[in-house]
Amino acid sequence: MADKSEIHLMSVKAADCPMTRVTVYKDRAEICRQYEGIVRAGTNELHITHFVDADDDSIRVEGKGNATIAEVCFQTNQKKKDESLPEEEKTLKEELENLEKEYKAGESQYNSQKSMIKKQWTLLDQFAATASGAGQGVSQESLNLTQTYLEGMKNFLQQHREIGQHLEAEQMEMDEKRKELENKIASVKKQLSKLRADREMSYLMKECVLVLEAAEETKMTLSISYIVHNASWTSSYDLRMDTEQGILKIFYYGRISQNSGEDWTKVKLSLSTAEPVVGAAIPILPQTQLSVAAPIRGYNLKAKGKKFAVMQLQSCVDEDVEYRRRSRSAYSNGEMYCDLAAPVALSLPEVQVKEGRTSATYEISGLSTIPSDCNQHKVTVAIIETQPALSYLTVPRIVPHAFLEAKVTNTSPYILLAGPTDIFLDNNCVGKAQLEAAAPNEEFECSLGVDPGVRVTYHPASKSSSSSGVISKSKITVHEQVIEIKNTHPSEVKVKVRENLPKSQDEKIKVNLLIPPINLNKPEKAPKDVCLTKENHIEWDISVPAMKKTEVTLRYSVEHPVDLEVDVTEVMGSQY
Repeated sequence: MADKSEIHLMSVKAADCPMTRVTVYKDRAEICRQYEGIVRAGTNELHITHFVDADDDSIRVEGKGNATIAEVCFQTNQKKKDESLPEEEKTLKEELENLEKEYKAGESQYNSQKSMIKKQWTLLDQFAATASGAGQGVSQESLNLTQTYLEGMKNFLQQHREIGQHLEAEQMEMDEKRKELENKIASVKKQLSKLRADREMSYLMKECVLVLEAAEETKMTLSISYIVHNASWTSSYDLRMDTEQGILKIFYYGRISQNSGEDWTKVKLSLSTAEPVVGAAIPILPQTQLSVAAPIRGYNLKAKGKKFAVMQLQSCVDEDVEYRRRSRSAYSNGEMYCDLAAPVALSLPEVQVKEGRTSATYEISGLSTIPSDCNQHKVTVAIIETQPALSYLTVPRIVPHAFLEAKVTNTSPYILLAGPTDIFLDNNCVGKAQLEAAAPNEEFECSLGVDPGVRVTYHPASKSSSSSGVISKSKITVHEQVIEIKNTHPSEVKVKVRENLPKSQDEKIKVNLLIPPINLNKPEKAPKDVCLTKENHIEWDISVPAMKKTEVTLRYSVEHPVDLEVDVTEVMGSQY
């Protein structure tokens, strides 16, 4: 019969426990490993050793079988250091010493050669100046411009160019060799630093100790999960628009990078939109109190000392304000919360819940391999097919092209996070953009780039001036701008045309809109297909039939006193 007071010891390396699942968050990842083994009757102590640099407080263990998990402990043991250097580190150290010796030895030679080239350049320039100035001050009669003289000058210029090119080539070659040596030294230093850091970490052995109780010998399966840092994922997209079918396909990608110290090889991968870094603790809002400020004692100073007294008093006030700013800043940064609330452990979403109230977890189909190399690895989250409402927008004053815009409803169950987008229009890459975040069933807009099938012509503006008035003369200038839109598609297109209408900043300057017929004092009563925006832009909503063209015209007058010079300044929309 087994002695139940005896503790049965077992040990296994973490790497020997298969990795079954990885959930990647925005700034970390949860690793799940599985252990299967026999538990003997009584008390068993299982040591799972050689963990990577995991979060000590994140270990979670679940089990299946006729045994009880009595205790879970995660600890770090210090191994005895080996004073001898590994062969690879020793080789790199010797290589670094040799490179630094070579760099130091070549430094004086480099400076000497650089100085020599500089002197040669100076000598060459002086000689050229002497040759070019030889004929200055000499009369045309005494200067014998023979064929020999001209040939000699031509040869000199050729030699000057060749010698100069040779000196430049020497200088570039020297600089390249020196830069190459500097890069080699930096590379070896980086490798050596990583080896030393890894060696130091190898002396710290992290292990998970489990105490298991069993009434009889039984088979048990344990699931061990833990959090590692240096892992993250970001979203990116391909937007592929088929204009003939009117279908927009959104290719949703996750770009995963990790340097946790262990490769994720052929594992079930999930991406979570939750952000554990925020934590679950609700911040405590301090109470703001107002009271009567204590009076500042006056100073009985002579007139000549008043200036100093004011400066001194202002200094005291400034210090007090700065102190209050620092205090408020400390609260805003969370530094003062330490005494107000105990830290709360991070609350991670349950793995079984794929869709939560505030986050979602997406399982990547198949098995994925993500090495620990800091590089980005792309996986496909989903392919979403939508039928957007398409329209065109053109701002021909800035760019005489029509931009295709799509109004899309996210009909998928996926939360679209903000991220960079590659845009393809009828299988042609037309550019890049940034997709805004969109929840399921939320509508969003995205630009699909320039469509060459809708041609925009911004005709040269016309301008005519006249004067009016007898006593106080005014100058009236009429401006006219014609914009032409041509549709080469086999179907009708809707285009929004945006043009700028000047806005007066002085009552002496009057702007009158002639075409289109919009009352500037009552812009809300404008015709249905045209409007005046708050940025003072005119916008036309027009429909252009297939293989046809349409024109819109902006005509306005600017009236001001004859002797007044008008300054034209352009500001962006938010500054109006």
